[in-house]
Formats: sequence, C-alpha cells, structure tokens
Amino acid sequence: MALVLLVHTSACTFWLVKTLTCTPEEVVEFQHSHGFAHDRPEALPLKDKYLLAGYYINTIFTTVGFGDVTAVNSEERVFSVRRGL
Repeated sequence: MALVLLVHTSACTFWLVKTLTCTPEEVVEFQHSHGFAHDRPEALPLKDKYLLAGYYINTIFTTVGFGDVTAVNSEERVFSVRRGL
C-alpha cells in the first residue's frame, strides 16, 4: 500500500510540476506527442493525465528510462532527480 501511495503522490506531483512550469501550449504539445489529442491542457481526462504521469514515474522508479517521456525544463529535472534518489 505504501508503494501505491508513493507512486500516486509522485504522479500527481509530476503533473502539477508540468502544468505550473510549462505554458498551456507546451502542455498540449506534450499531450499530443504521447497520443492524447486535446486542444486545452484542462480538457485531458483525469485518467489520461494519471496514466501519462504514472508511466513517467514508473520509468523513473524502475530506472528503465525509455526516454520517450523526458523532463523539458529545470523544475521537471529537479523533480526527476529527487524522485530517482
């Protein structure tokens, strides 16, 4: 249960960092580049946001690092490094 809570909290924090540090256009581009076609960041359903953020967090936790979802600014990089420690 603790692991599920950690992944959930990390995924929610990742999405918060993404939306606070990127412009709405960058968030839409991020969504489009990963197969989620919506014209506004807030239009993406919660389950899709959670799926994308959870996928990113899972690759960090397992150290697989597929490279298809990457940090694009300093804030996201700091978050990713802290999660990987």
